[in-house]
Amino acid sequence: MAIEFLARVPQQNSWNANVWRRDPLAGHGLRTWLTLNAALVVFLLALPTSVMPKDPAVKGEARDSKKDVLPASSARVAANVRRSAVKSGRTGAVGKGGSDATSSTSAKLSTKTSAAVPPLAKSRAKMTPRRPITGSSGTAAAMNSDSLRAERCRQQIDAALQPARLLKLIEECEKDIAAGPFLDEIRHLAVGARSALEGQRLAGLSSDFFDEPGGDGQFRGLIAKAVRGDQLAAYSLARAFRNGESGVASSPRRVEQWLRFASELGNGRASWELAELYNYSGQIADAARFEKKALSQGYRPGVRLPSRGY
Repeated sequence: MAIEFLARVPQQNSWNANVWRRDPLAGHGLRTWLTLNAALVVFLLALPTSVMPKDPAVKGEARDSKKDVLPASSARVAANVRRSAVKSGRTGAVGKGGSDATSSTSAKLSTKTSAAVPPLAKSRAKMTPRRPITGSSGTAAAMNSDSLRAERCRQQIDAALQPARLLKLIEECEKDIAAGPFLDEIRHLAVGARSALEGQRLAGLSSDFFDEPGGDGQFRGLIAKAVRGDQLAAYSLARAFRNGESGVASSPRRVEQWLRFASELGNGRASWELAELYNYSGQIADAARFEKKALSQGYRPGVRLPSRGY
């Protein structure tokens, strides 16, 4: 509009001259109005050069430049604070006081500056899920854990001196131990412990029968084997009580009990000796039963004694 008006101004020179002649004040106001319009046109033409460009890439560069300015400005502010502290004489004790105050102030400024610009590395680290532990290290840890459980089970099983207790420990260890040689070993022990538990029941022995307080190391080893179903160990214990060996005193009652236990485990010689024992004591029926059992177990005696009552 202002340009069109200026274009028509030369055509109205005569009219303007008449206006100025008739009213000088009106002519002066018209001149002022034209000057303002011309200045407005120049301003509007120059305005687009100062506006921020609309290109997104350029906008991003502008924002990056603003972000880069923040740490520099904070450094300048920290330097000004230090200089003002020195000028004002607030250095305190030389060294510690002034340096601590300046460092604390600069630390606060750097904290505020870093808070203004969010750290992308930390946010990405929080968003990234952790990977599970795999590979040789995880496998080694699992193997180490299995070996520890196996060793603990072995110690408990070796210390068991009762068939029922031994079976319970084996069942618990079978749930925790992985497949391997040790698992096969304890399963084999379970077979012998079940045989010992059944022999204890058939012989009419109490649950504390295997809790022998005395005896030397060899005697304790024989008890551990007998609890695991070893018939030869059970027969050796009967002989120890008969002869008073291996740190124990002679006991006819214990001899009979261990012979019966060995007989139930399948020892033919123990069954034969029980038959002789019952024959001498006048228990004819028991003597005949155990003699027959000894023969069925494969025992072949020597010369038959003529003093048998059956």
